[in-house]
Amino acid sequence: DFSWIPILNAKKHCKGRKDTVWPIYTTSENLMCHICKGGKNFPQTLPRPIPQALPICVPILGLASSESEKLQEKYLRQKMILEEHVKQGMPMTPKDKIKLDKLILMNIRLACKGGRSVRALDLSTRLNRKKSLDTAILMANRMNQTQLVERMSIIIQGREAISRAATTQRPASTFIGDKGTKSAKAQQRTS
Repeated sequence: DFSWIPILNAKKHCKGRKDTVWPIYTTSENLMCHICKGGKNFPQTLPRPIPQALPICVPILGLASSESEKLQEKYLRQKMILEEHVKQGMPMTPKDKIKLDKLILMNIRLACKGGRSVRALDLSTRLNRKKSLDTAILMANRMNQTQLVERMSIIIQGREAISRAATTQRPASTFIGDKGTKSAKAQQRTS
C-alpha cells in the first residue's frame, strides 16, 4: 500500500526547457540530484558530476506568501516522513512528537495573532501531548481569546475522558469465554 506524494516542483530549478532531474536520494530537507541539461535523460559518467541539493517543498495552496503557510508546509513534510518511518516499523519517538507539536504551536500563535480562532482550534486538535495543549491554552489566554481557551479546555477534557475509558476497560483476554482465561480453561476441561 503505497502512495505518491508530490514533494518538489523540479522544473522551477531547471534553466532550460528540456532539462531533466536525475534523483539520487532525499534527506528531510533536500532532494540530492543531478540536473541533466539539453534533454538528456541521465547524467554523464565522466567527469563525475557533483550532486545538487534542491530544497523539498510540498506544494500547498498559497505557499509563497505567509509565514503560517511555510510552517504548515514544514509540518506536513515532517509528518509525512514520520508516517513513512512508522509504516516501516520504526515507532514515533517522544522527540518526534515534540517536533511536530512545536510546529503546530508556532502556527497556533500566528493564528491567534491574526484573530483566526477557528484555525487555532483546528490546529490544537492535532497536538500530540497534553503539555503542548496546555501551552496552546496559555498562548490563547495571553491573547485574550477566552472562547478559544474554553474550547481547548473541552478538547483536554474529552481526551482525558477517552484515556480514562481506555484504562478502565478490561483487557480482551479477561472476558469470559476467551481461551486464555481460567474460566475458559475450566469450561474446556468439563466438556
